[in-house]
Amino acid sequence: MCRWLAYSGTPVLLGDILYKPAHSLIDQSLHSRMGVETTNGDGFGIGWYGSDAGTPAIVRDTGPAWNNRNLQEIADHVRSPLFFAHVRASTGAAVQQTNCHPFRHGRWMWMHNGAITDFHRMRRDLCLAIDPTLFSLLEGSTDSEVMFYLAITLGLDQDAPGAVARMAGLVERMCREHGVEFPLQMTIAVTDSERLWAFRYSSQGTSRSLFYSSRADAVRALHPDLEFLRGVSAETRLIVSEPLGDLPGVWNEVPENSCAVVQPGLDELLSFAPQPAGPAGGPVPLTRWTPRCSLKCKSVRNRLLGLLGGACLQIETATKRAPAARSAFPHRGPCGRLRSSWRACWGGRRSLSPRCGPPMTGGRPRWKYWNLSASRRRPASWPVTG
Repeated sequence: MCRWLAYSGTPVLLGDILYKPAHSLIDQSLHSRMGVETTNGDGFGIGWYGSDAGTPAIVRDTGPAWNNRNLQEIADHVRSPLFFAHVRASTGAAVQQTNCHPFRHGRWMWMHNGAITDFHRMRRDLCLAIDPTLFSLLEGSTDSEVMFYLAITLGLDQDAPGAVARMAGLVERMCREHGVEFPLQMTIAVTDSERLWAFRYSSQGTSRSLFYSSRADAVRALHPDLEFLRGVSAETRLIVSEPLGDLPGVWNEVPENSCAVVQPGLDELLSFAPQPAGPAGGPVPLTRWTPRCSLKCKSVRNRLLGLLGGACLQIETATKRAPAARSAFPHRGPCGRLRSSWRACWGGRRSLSPRCGPPMTGGRPRWKYWNLSASRRRPASWPVTG
């Protein structure tokens, strides 16, 4: 798994948090005490907001954090009131820059520690639930990035805790449909530059470690000799995968199934549970791309043919103005055979008449296409719906 930290409060040099503590994140990248792996050297990333509080800056690399000179240079010269830092231990995805955290979309920033069980089996279904306008923005191959764009799809802009809960509910539902008993393991940090949310949850009830710091004024009263605390506000807060030191009274464990909210004024610690994403929890977009007919096929052969035909039907609305594209997609006729040409279903020369299809009248079919989810004809006036 990985280790991460999130800082919110008085602007500080990144290096004061990343390098100076006794058990800093850089030390954790080599000597983690609470992680699944001791070494987290499959890449790192930092993201921070400047004084204008616009979109965050992101720097990521595939090498280990403990010997990266560019990271040291940035940390010694960049001051920020809100930043993320992450060191990665891959759970199977490729070691590449686009797979390193944090991830960014507009003003939003996201990082994750954990995994979706059997993600290689779930990846296609989960990606199909992402809004089509966002899908092209996926750059890497990790479950973490897919979770981020699912949360955006499900309303991150309007309700961050609710969107993450719906994302978790969608992941668990899809995974359990494929026989995965404990689908999800996650500690997540997400921010919009004004508030910071941190989530700790797992399907099994044994989540990865997560801690938050006590209020700075309380820590200052306990440890007046700490030089770092002299210049920071009482609202300064750190959320970390594991404590940066061993001083008593500084670190508090985030409870299981919880969401911590760091915001101007009073911070909050809320309970967290996945919510259904679908008819009860809001529509999952792009349902028109989901093959409908394959669910009613009774044999493996017909199921595969139904999958192909159903997918073609769903593409119909996107290809109404592209006859050449339509002709490239075969589909299944009512007798179970695979049509040799999509164009034959839309009318054309008699020589293109399909082997299994409707009677031809004047070189054109009497109906527009077959309803593949039932062996009957559908009038041409019926629209294609998702």
